[in-house]
Amino acid sequence: EISACLVGSEMCIRDSNNDNLTLALKDFLYAQAQDNYVEIVYVAAKSIQKQLLRSSISKLIIQVEQPLIVRSHRSYIVNLYHVRSTRGNNNIRLNINHIQQPVTATIV
Repeated sequence: EISACLVGSEMCIRDSNNDNLTLALKDFLYAQAQDNYVEIVYVAAKSIQKQLLRSSISKLIIQVEQPLIVRSHRSYIVNLYHVRSTRGNNNIRLNINHIQQPVTATIV
């Protein structure tokens, strides 16, 4: 089970193993599902960092409840604050800090 909360401008995430991640909401880039884990990708010390937490992407998006953080694909949650561009017609992708992420057709 995962728990996530917003305290002011900070996002706090705790997974089923009681591993914690606290970061500024503006530093969260995206999260990607990986089997029984979620890889959280964020900016720290001006570089991209990643942390694996044991949970599902569905549980994370329910817990976060932030308008700028949306599910863009069945395997991805993105922070719209960092979306720089979109490309494609049938195969739409988001550009987040030069990292391409897929977008499901139902989001468009």
